[in-house]
Amino acid sequence: EAGSLAKAPKAPPGGAASSTRGPQGTFAAYAKEMEKLSFTQATEEILDLARDTNDLIQKSEPWKLLKQGKTAEAAWVFDHALKCLDAICVALSPFLPTRMQSLWEQLGRKGSVLDVRLDSSGALSLPPVDQVGEPSPLFAKREDVEKTRDSFLTEVKAAGEGNGKPASTKSGGAITYDGFMTTELRVGRIVEAVPVPKAKKLLQLQVDLGELGRRQIVAGIALHYKPEEVVGRKVVIVANLEPAKLMGVESQGMLLAAEAEDGKLSLVDPGPEAKVGVRVK
Repeated sequence: EAGSLAKAPKAPPGGAASSTRGPQGTFAAYAKEMEKLSFTQATEEILDLARDTNDLIQKSEPWKLLKQGKTAEAAWVFDHALKCLDAICVALSPFLPTRMQSLWEQLGRKGSVLDVRLDSSGALSLPPVDQVGEPSPLFAKREDVEKTRDSFLTEVKAAGEGNGKPASTKSGGAITYDGFMTTELRVGRIVEAVPVPKAKKLLQLQVDLGELGRRQIVAGIALHYKPEEVVGRKVVIVANLEPAKLMGVESQGMLLAAEAEDGKLSLVDPGPEAKVGVRVK
């Protein structure tokens, strides 16, 4: 019950599994990797927490503890698992904003998960929930995905045979022309640039897109450009990315840059005649 969880002990009683990873230590490792823009390793830290949380529930079997009258032990397991799920939800929200918002609401939380911030100690300070929401799957089952894939490939093959052209399934990461055209590249001009606090590699930019207005973009170029060096420059951005938060700052697009063999980044320059706001084709 919610009341029991709110009063759950801070340490696991004797019968509950005690060798489990907590959210605060995970957040410290996650923040370190995010600051380095090591997104794969950052998400791996959170997935490790998810695995540990699942192991805790499987090994502790809190439903059995409740039947045995071990309410305090069961309450600790549920309380710890919910705190871990809160942390997982917040940490993965920049990568999976829609699905993590769904999980956030299932956990009984209000508002947007993207607005949640860590406190000064690097931990989440959230009030206990009165009641969790109705659970629903966040992802389709593998067999359902495979059925959808097979159906899609069948339709593609039939379409290719029907118009005398080969089916448009390509290997090696190739995409179709139509697929590329769904990416909206625009010319912009950087009008403001400031460092992102506690992030050595990030700059927070305001980019003018002409009639389309301004966009705030967080870019990992701080080791290659000083803020004053990019203000006034024309750049090419991906303008139709879903907004995401990096180190707590919302980014509404992505800059294009070329990387040299030594890792040096060079912003893509559309040229002096390119008008701000026009689409790059």
